[in-house]
Amino acid sequence: MSLPVFYCASIPPPGEFTKLDAEETKHVTGSRRLRSHDRIAIIDGVGIIAEAVIHATESRGHEISVAVVSRSRQPRSYPRIHLAAAMPKGERQRILLDMGTQLGMASFTPLLCTRSIVKSSAKGRGRWQRICLEACKQSGQPYLPEIHEPKTPEEFTDHMRRNHAECFVAHATGRPITAVDVTADEVAVLIGPEGGFTAQEITTLQSLGARLISLGIHVLRVETAAVVGMSWLKIGYGYRGQSNRK
Repeated sequence: MSLPVFYCASIPPPGEFTKLDAEETKHVTGSRRLRSHDRIAIIDGVGIIAEAVIHATESRGHEISVAVVSRSRQPRSYPRIHLAAAMPKGERQRILLDMGTQLGMASFTPLLCTRSIVKSSAKGRGRWQRICLEACKQSGQPYLPEIHEPKTPEEFTDHMRRNHAECFVAHATGRPITAVDVTADEVAVLIGPEGGFTAQEITTLQSLGARLISLGIHVLRVETAAVVGMSWLKIGYGYRGQSNRK
């Protein structure tokens, strides 16, 4: 049986102690009902995963001290997928970010499209980061995705191309994604709003070097399209998975 996973921003070497913050402590003592001497796993969101033992609760239960037993750095999986999408409404935002995190997205950027309905806010981005963290803990994913400031499709594509990423745009007229070969270690995926990208947006993205990919004959919701696109691009890369790249 796998150990329950918690977050700790700084994980010391084996034999040393660290503390979990109030939010993680509440999770430990509340929903998980763990006690002293129970074993847990902790992640720092940038590749470190450790096994630890609960040592003691302090400050009236607002902090838990844990002793690190073992620690290792998990290699990143490739390709590193940078997802950019027009945000859907309501609970579908959670589904999008949760599934993207489980699939190992390296970063997420909200897109400001001509037909976008949902706008981004600082409060919303804080909530999105918490959703990603919970997905990391649930899945054991040691890398927490970066949540970036909103960008237009053109701004995002230009930025990713300058950083030598292959850019793919989900669009009905594109090449079937099942036939796409992925060769770059850095990949960007753009998913438009419910009404799709405008013709002008598509023309501009292609002029910037983005490639159109079709996700099938049916119209998919944003969160579904993101999962399909990310999954197939991993397969197209050869799903090398655990890589020794730094």
